[in-house]
Amino acid sequence: MEEETLFLPLEQLVAGLNEKRFSSEELTKAYIERTKRLEPEIKAFLSFDEEKTLREARASD
Repeated sequence: MEEETLFLPLEQLVAGLNEKRFSSEELTKAYIERTKRLEPEIKAFLSFDEEKTLREARASD
């Protein structure tokens, strides 16, 4: 997934999910990878449950 997808307006992300251009799991993985890459610099999270997040994304697909 291209990183610019992560910055689309919410309406376009919902349309992409509804039109099956990508899955919730794919979108979530892309956000997780971006978070992992930037987190050491911005330190926004005290904790992050990656597995739970992915399970919830899979369930929503």
